Amino acid sequence: MNWFSLARISVMLTLVIGIYLHLSRLIFGIELTHERLLTTTFDSVFAFVILFPSIALFMARNKVLIRNTVERVLFYFTLIYFSLSVVLHARTWFVPDNPQMLQVFPEWYSLFSLLLTSLLITGWWNLRPKPQGDGA
Repeated sequence: MNWFSLARISVMLTLVIGIYLHLSRLIFGIELTHERLLTTTFDSVFAFVILFPSIALFMARNKVLIRNTVERVLFYFTLIYFSLSVVLHARTWFVPDNPQMLQVFPEWYSLFSLLLTSLLITGWWNLRPKPQGDGA
């Protein structure tokens, strides 16, 4: 499997986890979601989950077929977004109350995140790898 395929699959799966988290936050409320779901253990593991697509995105940067400005923005926005998310969630390794810190994000942020995630999934569904040359 090539870096583009790994990046695409891992980005989309990670975004689906994000949908689950943000929907849970909207349905069950901030306190219950942070008490039962977004625990310190979950956040610590999630940092590794986000780290993999971040690395795959970096490795795939020359393997993706960029056909227009929208695709360029999509790819590099995702790379930066995931890389910053690694830092945010890896903070749990050093500050055990990090999940509680995430409560500073207002409820509307989950709605925004769901919209953004939907756009990212749609965009990544439409991205294509560069055609592979014959090596000649």
